[in-house]
Amino acid sequence: MEIRFTHTRLLVAAEAFGTTYRFYRDTLGLAPLFDGEKSVYAEFRAGGAMGGPGHVLALFRDDLMADAVGTAALPEPTGRDRMVITFEVESVDGVAAELRAKGVSLVTEPHDRPAWMIRVAHFRDPAGHLVEINAPLRIA
Repeated sequence: MEIRFTHTRLLVAAEAFGTTYRFYRDTLGLAPLFDGEKSVYAEFRAGGAMGGPGHVLALFRDDLMADAVGTAALPEPTGRDRMVITFEVESVDGVAAELRAKGVSLVTEPHDRPAWMIRVAHFRDPAGHLVEINAPLRIA
């Protein structure tokens, strides 16, 4: 059996779908593969590490997924984050400054995580998903 990891699909509330779509397209600059701003589904090319083929970041309405898997009557989860979307960038500080200029509030300012061997910063998309930008630490 061969399994390929191709997509990360974020489940987004209907009222946040358009703003979340525009956040990934306009604020982060991801290229739409399937333009669904006024739809219930959208896809973006999320790039690939080391020039690889990349990954697809998709958005889908959470109520429609709940209907599909039979969980519509269950309460929504709360508390700690259950996932993080991670993007490798050339300069965490530079991208963090660009995001601030676009009105994005950082959850964590750029800082080194030596145990993780990366420099990192965090923020949230309009639907509340935790997003990380990171770059490898330059170890001398």
